Amino acid sequence: MTLEEQCRLSYYKKIADIGAHKNVYLVQHVETNRIFIKKEQKIYNREVYEYLQTCGNQHIPKIFECVEDKGTLIIIEEYIQGESLADHLEEIGVYSREEVCRFAITICDVLEQLHQLPQPVIHRDLKPENILIPENGSLKIIDFNTAKRHEQGRDSDTVIIGTRKYAAPEQ
Repeated sequence: MTLEEQCRLSYYKKIADIGAHKNVYLVQHVETNRIFIKKEQKIYNREVYEYLQTCGNQHIPKIFECVEDKGTLIIIEEYIQGESLADHLEEIGVYSREEVCRFAITICDVLEQLHQLPQPVIHRDLKPENILIPENGSLKIIDFNTAKRHEQGRDSDTVIIGTRKYAAPEQ
């Protein structure tokens, strides 16, 4: 980590652990008081996060910092106030046909953007728990920790990763 990167990260002060997530914290920027998510990943694909940092897709959390330090990737990303699709579904029961279509089209649009890159990004853990519904009702796809860039000529992953009941059949 460079001195400049260390300085930039020093502006984010930990204010809370995020429930069941190991190495994921709520942090606050000391000058702006804005809240962010800080992740410290031991298993990661830096190229994925560097792409997400520049992609500008409104349905993917904005990445503000992406710094490598001694085999750990430190990510500062947008904090999204809302609940997961899984929690929301459990709370309301059943969605209308229109809502289901809106959600499905949004998710497909995001995946299409990721899959049409010169070196496609594959999420590998897309599930209701990794889709957030912010207070404004839009969707955000989160948790790109297991995502990877597709390698041409490879027929399968080298490891099974993600959540088994949501994993692609080829895994």
